[in-house]
Amino acid sequence: IEPLVSATDNLNLSLFTPKDGAIHLTPVAALAQPSAGAATAAAQASAEVNSLDRSALLPALRAPVTEASDLLSTVAEGTDALRRTTALLPAMLGADGPRNYLLMFQNPAELRTLGGIAGALALVHTDHGKITFTVEDIQKVLPNTGEPVTTLDAATLALFSEKPATYYQNVTSVPDFATAAQLLQDFWKRTQSTPIDGVISADPVALSYLLNATGPLSLRTGDTLSADNAVQLLLNEVYLRYGADTPAKANAQQNAFFAVAATAVFDALSSGKGDPAKLIDALGRAGSERRLLIASNHPTEQAVLDGTLLQGTLPEASVDQTPVAMYLMDTVGSKIDYYLQVGADVSWCGAPAVNTPGTASLNVTLTSTVPADGATALPWYITGGGAFGTAPGIVGVAVTVYLPSGMQLAQSASTSTGAPITVFSDRGRTVLRWNENLAPQGKSAVSIRLATDHASAPLSLVTTPTIYPIETSGLGNTCG
Repeated sequence: IEPLVSATDNLNLSLFTPKDGAIHLTPVAALAQPSAGAATAAAQASAEVNSLDRSALLPALRAPVTEASDLLSTVAEGTDALRRTTALLPAMLGADGPRNYLLMFQNPAELRTLGGIAGALALVHTDHGKITFTVEDIQKVLPNTGEPVTTLDAATLALFSEKPATYYQNVTSVPDFATAAQLLQDFWKRTQSTPIDGVISADPVALSYLLNATGPLSLRTGDTLSADNAVQLLLNEVYLRYGADTPAKANAQQNAFFAVAATAVFDALSSGKGDPAKLIDALGRAGSERRLLIASNHPTEQAVLDGTLLQGTLPEASVDQTPVAMYLMDTVGSKIDYYLQVGADVSWCGAPAVNTPGTASLNVTLTSTVPADGATALPWYITGGGAFGTAPGIVGVAVTVYLPSGMQLAQSASTSTGAPITVFSDRGRTVLRWNENLAPQGKSAVSIRLATDHASAPLSLVTTPTIYPIETSGLGNTCG
């Protein structure tokens, strides 16, 4: 790690943030080699300490070893993140020639598997560290013709229909960001000639984290955009303001408002406004919550992203965890998911030994916070107005759960209304699916018993990044 310490001795974080619309790439490139060496050394040291059998140690020694293990794990994670960053940034920012990226803003007020519908789009151009940003009229550049842009596989069709390939809003329905990114580019290529080097995705919650670094911004609309109000303003207030107009007028007004807000955030960041440490923390938090996703069309760069949360793929089991993936999809066709609260947890029943049969309990609660008079008090853009068959005021959600390989239902299960839970298969995994329709102030609760012949690491839960934190305690279980 000594070369890394030497290389960073005279650096400060401000060198890695934009100034006058550009990032100085020289210090980033200079860190690539030493950070790679440091990451290898840290990973090896962490693995060696983690492999120690602590059960044979005296209590007085066990605690220091655990403390050292935790510290080395943190160092290994940090140096690995720096290794990947310094390997990616220069090329992505045009060190070897101009690049173009589609920046997709997901809207979790209308949920999709990866977060929300593709609600807005910008074209980001980079050239030797200089970054330019152009908000696109997404409905014009990605027109929905009803014709699929590609052929989806049978499992995707069974779970998500053909809509991810026929409507740009639904590219994020699939549980793999690389697939969603390719679908988005397929839509782009139908009408646009600008070549694309990759796709980046973020949501308004991630923008609120960035605003912690920049501070409040004054918009041309007269509004102030801040970390405290960004989510409410961009995912609800804008629809309360303009959602009662005709569809064409409402869309135009909302798109114009979001363009103003997104441009203000970009201008602030590209001018170097804000605290560099807070900016890095914001990006790290957004990435850890799967609100920031990246897919590159350059194989060597995608290889650097692979294995990180930025990749946005189905989680795989490891020695540390056995993840269950739960995804949420709006079924109303509106922005009513701003009024949805979610609770979910999964745990083993007892403590099954590794590679022995085990059972687990998955518990999911969905709660509507739609006002009691929401069917009439909220504008049609939020309630859907019954346009797609769901009565105004209802929060409609499809829940899709990908179980770890080898895990399945232990017994038949049903929803809170008694409807059976449907079982599918995708990517070698059992997939569960059910729908809930919540009346204003309504709540549903589903508990499912799962089973496997080969219990392994502790269970964990990966979910669609929703607007609000997911409640993970006090949900009950089916262990009995």
